[in-house]
Amino acid sequence: PPLAYFRTFAQFINMQSCSRQPALNTQVSPFRQSTLAPGLLRLNPHLDCSIPFKHAQRMDCSMPLKHARKALQGAAASHNTATVSASRAPAQQECCYFITCHPGLEEAVEMELTKIGIKRMRRGRAGVKFKGSLLDGYRVVLWTRVGIRVLMLLAEEMLDPGLSGGDGLYDLVRSCGVDWAELIPPGSTFSIEPRLWSCTNITSTRLLWQRVKDAVRDDVSDARNERLQPPLPGSLADVPLYVAAFEDCISIYRDLSGLSLHRRGYREKMHKSALNESAAAGILTIAGWGSLCSQEGVTLVDPMCGSATFLLEAAHIAHNRAPGLSRPQDSWPLRSWPDFDASAWRLAREEAQDLATPKWNGALLGNDAHAGAIALAKQDAQAAGLPGSCLHLHHGSCESWQLPCGPPSLVVTNPPWGLRLGEMTGTAAGRPGSRRPGRPAEGHGRRDAESFWGAREDNDRDIQAMSASGRSDGLEDSWRALGTFLKSQCGGTDAYILSGNKQAFNHLWMKPSQKWKASIGGVDVQLHCYHVLPPKQKPAREAPLTKFG
Repeated sequence: PPLAYFRTFAQFINMQSCSRQPALNTQVSPFRQSTLAPGLLRLNPHLDCSIPFKHAQRMDCSMPLKHARKALQGAAASHNTATVSASRAPAQQECCYFITCHPGLEEAVEMELTKIGIKRMRRGRAGVKFKGSLLDGYRVVLWTRVGIRVLMLLAEEMLDPGLSGGDGLYDLVRSCGVDWAELIPPGSTFSIEPRLWSCTNITSTRLLWQRVKDAVRDDVSDARNERLQPPLPGSLADVPLYVAAFEDCISIYRDLSGLSLHRRGYREKMHKSALNESAAAGILTIAGWGSLCSQEGVTLVDPMCGSATFLLEAAHIAHNRAPGLSRPQDSWPLRSWPDFDASAWRLAREEAQDLATPKWNGALLGNDAHAGAIALAKQDAQAAGLPGSCLHLHHGSCESWQLPCGPPSLVVTNPPWGLRLGEMTGTAAGRPGSRRPGRPAEGHGRRDAESFWGAREDNDRDIQAMSASGRSDGLEDSWRALGTFLKSQCGGTDAYILSGNKQAFNHLWMKPSQKWKASIGGVDVQLHCYHVLPPKQKPAREAPLTKFG
């Protein structure tokens, strides 16, 4: 029926029901509160049925009055089922999140979330889904060490199989229920990061990026006659968005992290063989350092520490420092969003500051054969504000390094792999700024989960190599020296050793008690745990018999 006829009919229903119809417990999305999108009909406030016109068109105006009223109420209820109640305080609104990580470290992320207080979670590939309030999201983004990004779900729908890939994407983004003009404030920049995996009518991340960008821009342009702009090259978008297309299901996220969370904020330079901080934190979590560091007088040793990523992360864990506190405040784009809760953010930061423990009775010992790596480690420790009393670094061969305190409590190390990252992945690594923010590279949907969620991409910006030499020269000697050090000075200790070169483990001449697989920087790596046996005691020689005579 014509729109004008339906408006008249709806007004008649309101007049009949205004005095006796109880108010409905409607649930309205926070991004639909201030502005009604075109096509929404505002009815009687007692009913408060903001129904899209597509539902109103399905009604038959010849139906009896009581049936028409029920149809209106049913359409309103179905339209608002999956939205969040506007009557709650913003910090208590329940949201769905996805925290990304390196594949193989999902269990470490779950352990982190449990410690933070998150109860409802589900492990995925290269990440963990969880539900919580806005305050929970702020806590996670400040406290996670293993996670790389924290994404908030805005909408999730299936593609229409009857439409082409581009048209279906465009229509879905514009009709998914998100008020883009409300979500993206005037004058703000936005970016789209596409992730594609096995979609029927979408075979290119370029197409996914282009059509989602067009839909968001057109929606905002229709609402306030403004054409949204991308961020400047090298800068962060005010509203960074992630769009994941997985088997015809489109999920639209907003990135709470801004910069990748492995960037702690205290490092200005990266050693070319440095390990990603998030990966190092995940390995320390698997090794049990989180509970071990609370014991009296514990010692963590890294005999091939490089720029001491393991030791610096272990120090932050021991002092219970939230990694998000070391980042500058302007690196968080969420602070400029219209639904930002300043009081909840302040509460989350104050909680993190109060939980830090400045004093710790333990020791972190590191050694490396390269003087430049040791110099970088000392510089980073000073920038991070770590006390020099707990971190002790030594320059020299690990084979000749003598521990000052006897066998350590734990050994965690990342020896040379013998190959550069680019040689192992077939791509050039470490090219920051080579791609415009929010603009995908040409290509089809990738099959590895790490590149799907961006963990590999963020890692490549920092990790240029996994060995100082870039070749296998001296690799066997380095690993044999490591084995000699473990057997001679670490008896009775568990040693966790990471490598992307499976053959390198053979040079230790030791049998691992446990193995884990992960993917870091697009490279399949293994983490081996060795329980180092104490050195065998040689039996005392008996004194020779004396002759009688």
